[in-house]
Amino acid sequence: MNYFPEAEVYEIKKIKLNSPIILAGFVGAGLAGTISLGYIIEKLKMKEIGYMRSKYLPPATVFIQGRLRHPFRFYSNKGGTICAIICEITLQFEGLYSIASAILDWSEKNGSDEIVVLDGVPSKEARSKSILCSRRRSL
Repeated sequence: MNYFPEAEVYEIKKIKLNSPIILAGFVGAGLAGTISLGYIIEKLKMKEIGYMRSKYLPPATVFIQGRLRHPFRFYSNKGGTICAIICEITLQFEGLYSIASAILDWSEKNGSDEIVVLDGVPSKEARSKSILCSRRRSL
């Protein structure tokens, strides 16, 4: 029987995470989240530590540096202080709650209390300044 979970993080490399800050990038306006997070993963030389499996993810792979990869991957830096979650496929609306819950459960299990989502905001006009949103006033 071929079983696909609602949403579950599968760890492929065990690394001790130290209350990491988690950066997340998903397919969105202009692919800003996935492009910027891909750059960060490369520059910080982060290693893949896991992937998301869910019945809400379409059957797909991505081709990166000559290798087939899962489209929804988890990375960590060497010290386990920064993690990255990158998803390079469009998510089905009906699965968003299950997938978000799995990410939050994984984050809590690994001692993280901060997730930063990198994303673009569609606009009809060009802007020369950045717009930042946060739940904290200190940013």
